[in-house]
Amino acid sequence: MFTVKFISQFDDGTKCEHSISCPHYSVYDHGNGCSTVTVYQGFTETGGVDYEIMSDESAVEVKYSGIYYNSCYIENDTGKTINRIV
Repeated sequence: MFTVKFISQFDDGTKCEHSISCPHYSVYDHGNGCSTVTVYQGFTETGGVDYEIMSDESAVEVKYSGIYYNSCYIENDTGKTINRIV
């Protein structure tokens, strides 16, 4: 199982962290400063849940109006960070 942590930091110094555990995930780098992390419920699932990762500047550039996170850290089952998306 992987632990996927999504983090947003705000101008006032506060932050929000959303953490999920999943057996399978994928990362798609759009090449414009934006990435999509998809988490799946199982190994044979084809429908996952997408989470958008981008900086505030990138969100303005691509005119993104949905919910997004500024960074994402993925840990393996021993707690070691194996992937970082910023």
